[in-house]
Amino acid sequence: MRFALLAVTALAIAAAGCGGGDGDDAAEPTSSATTTAATPRAAEPVLAVSSDAAGSRLAWVDGLTLEPVDGRTAALPFSAAVGALSPDDGAVAVGANEGGGVGIVDLARMRPLGTVETGGSFVHQLHWVRPGLLLAAVGGRSSQAVAIDPRARKVLAARDLGGTTLYAEETESALVFLVAPAEGIGPARVVVFDGGPLRSAELTEARAGWEQAGDSAEDYRARQSVPGLAVDPSGARALVVPAGGRVAEVDLATMEVRYHDLAEPVSLLGRLRDWLEPAAHAKGIDGPDRNAVWLPSGLVAVSGNDYDQDGDDVDVTPAGLSLIDPDDWSVRRLSDEPGWATFRDGALLASAWKEGTDEQTLIAFDPDGTLRFTLVREGADLSQTHNGLLYATTSDGARFEIVDLETGKTVAEAQPKRETFLLYLD
Repeated sequence: MRFALLAVTALAIAAAGCGGGDGDDAAEPTSSATTTAATPRAAEPVLAVSSDAAGSRLAWVDGLTLEPVDGRTAALPFSAAVGALSPDDGAVAVGANEGGGVGIVDLARMRPLGTVETGGSFVHQLHWVRPGLLLAAVGGRSSQAVAIDPRARKVLAARDLGGTTLYAEETESALVFLVAPAEGIGPARVVVFDGGPLRSAELTEARAGWEQAGDSAEDYRARQSVPGLAVDPSGARALVVPAGGRVAEVDLATMEVRYHDLAEPVSLLGRLRDWLEPAAHAKGIDGPDRNAVWLPSGLVAVSGNDYDQDGDDVDVTPAGLSLIDPDDWSVRRLSDEPGWATFRDGALLASAWKEGTDEQTLIAFDPDGTLRFTLVREGADLSQTHNGLLYATTSDGARFEIVDLETGKTVAEAQPKRETFLLYLD
């Protein structure tokens, strides 16, 4: 999961799951009027939250209507951000997007069991490793890795990461962080936390962070450098993919670092160079932002954006979507359009915005890069998925179009009586 710290960088995060596609390869957009019979998996209850000034309420809702399946809800004293299921699926931990609280809820009884205060300002990610260990990525003045005993509802350990967290990904027993210096642009670090002491590797060839220069509006300039992080599902290694440098491979057992050059057919070398080395701009904020995800196929998907701000204008150029094969470090280009990629519910989802509009495009691929479908929608959030379904919703969570992630066809439409959002279980 990615943690955005600049407003322009947050644009890419908002586009997660709302992507663009290559016009030569993409299928025709699926109409919102297209319907097919609802699949049995769609009828499964879904965990959803609604929030107001008093906090959040968690409830099981019907997978097609998004209405509560019974009258039970669990009240939480904060606005919910992320969640993690217990190993037996009997409870859920919910993190706050303000205040750093982590609530534990008994799902069978839909009853809050208590809240743990981490001391941070917000919770980025939760990973329930075993019954007695919950790991949290927590933000604030300084990023922290926190270990919690969810049964006793107490903090076991809190480690200062010594910088700003860019991404955190899970292995079976740990969280893996990509950390930038607290100030300025410098070597990134990969940090592993399993509840004990931190283990860290400095990446001398992968620079990360933000810096600014100039005291007046006329000469102000800011730069960013945000590499992508992908973690092998086996937990053996992590890749850090910078823009304009070699890929760093980190052995997560030994924290040994190796660097690799990427290879691509000669006809595409120019385009690959443009992807890795975005042009610098004269003023405003500029610099690359990459995100990466390790797919079940063994390939690593990489996307991102390059930013240029001049005054009140922000120019965002998508880096497109490419697949890296870590066996031979070859690269395959899938599309020039996306600015973000993620893997959810068995699908590689690539997203983009049409500049100057609310139009968003989502391209869904198989894990090997085979195209499934392209979906174009106006003014919708296309980031919520569950059980192989995309829950495309308006920004206020009042109207949903439920789309099959295998076919791109609409299986249902819902208008819940109150604002509803799926709980993001990373």
